Amino acid sequence: MSVSSYSMWPALAPGDFIVVGNGKIRKGDILVFKRKDFFVVHRLILQIFGLYLLKGDSSRYLDILIGKGKILGKVLVVKKKS
Repeated sequence: MSVSSYSMWPALAPGDFIVVGNGKIRKGDILVFKRKDFFVVHRLILQIFGLYLLKGDSSRYLDILIGKGKILGKVLVVKKKS
């Protein structure tokens, strides 16, 4: 999967390639979920009662709480564009 925005800058940049898979999810992991018709790749800030609070590294704002079933996976490998 290719990164298409600066929401996770400086950890991820447009053109970086990520491999998403399964694994134990922990605070600080970069997770992938689907919002409408696009994928969002953001960092896990808080996990509580089966809900996940995520945020893009370069954003000042938190995402909405996301249910565990909405999480598609976590970033396992990053291949930088340059």
